[in-house]
Amino acid sequence: MTLEQLRIFLAVAEMLHFTRAAEALYITQPAVSAAIQTLEAEYGVKLFHRIGRHIEITDAGKLLQGEAQKILLLLLLNVHKLLFQNILETYSASRYYAIQFFLLPLS
Repeated sequence: MTLEQLRIFLAVAEMLHFTRAAEALYITQPAVSAAIQTLEAEYGVKLFHRIGRHIEITDAGKLLQGEAQKILLLLLLNVHKLLFQNILETYSASRYYAIQFFLLPLS
């Protein structure tokens, strides 16, 4: 299971439509289908009931949907924390060098 597969799965689960999910993600519909089929094969469960051109999310799909949302939200939160930490470190370092340059005597 990859983060990309989870992202694709969530788009399909939200839109209940493979083509619309593909368009929203700017990828092809066969790529969406392949990602969902890979997930289903890897875990041996059906994530969607396919009824003609209509799809419905299964109980297993609903379980994965809730967990996938948590995973991607946690990942996003941690990325933001890392970016904020980088800003703090950059600001602290630049402030230190500015103080050193302007206030400390040259040797």
